[in-house]
Amino acid sequence: MADDAQGKVKAFLAEQGMYFGDISIDQTCGIFLEEMEKGLSPEASSLAMLPTYIETERELPRDKPVIVMDAGGTNFRVATVTFPSQGEPEIADFQVFSMPGIEKSLSKDAYWSLWGWSKG
Repeated sequence: MADDAQGKVKAFLAEQGMYFGDISIDQTCGIFLEEMEKGLSPEASSLAMLPTYIETERELPRDKPVIVMDAGGTNFRVATVTFPSQGEPEIADFQVFSMPGIEKSLSKDAYWSLWGWSKG
């Protein structure tokens, strides 16, 4: 009985072009990267992308914690990262919060007031 259900699920996924065994990871990643590039350009894309403006030309501060933030569509992530003179970066105080506006729509002023900032 379970085999029959699994067969039906596999057949359904195959019909929808979503069966894992039929998907080429290399091809799919290539398509995804192309869409990301288009999303950063004026071309039409299925992925709306926002460029980040992170400087990589300067030397990273060593042995000093820096604040890192990632504001995604659903989650807001915050941590401190220390780049030691030797070895791998060390992540500390990692926290995840829901993005403001997920549960209900917020005005611009209401959004900024959540962070303790006010207009003016």
